[in-house]
Amino acid sequence: MRTGADPQNVYKQAPGVPFGFYYPAQFSGVPQLIVPIGQLPYESTITSHTEYLPLAVTLYAAADCDYVLWNLAAKLEAAGVTSSVATGAVAYPDRV
Repeated sequence: MRTGADPQNVYKQAPGVPFGFYYPAQFSGVPQLIVPIGQLPYESTITSHTEYLPLAVTLYAAADCDYVLWNLAAKLEAAGVTSSVATGAVAYPDRV
């Protein structure tokens, strides 16, 4: 178990532009798809239990190429890279 300040428990001031610019696709007109791919375990200093943080990737494509992202997501699922996400504290209960 770690000692000292846990980065998950430290709240910082919200970042400003350009570092608070989280959704460039909305402003640039390109398609965006956020795909959950896993979860990362960590020891919570609040609950003293192993908790899980979601892990996702953001995919972008050129303007008017929305189906490229959908086709890629379908191929990732078919290859077993991604799968359905459960609701609740653990996104992938079968991987715990």
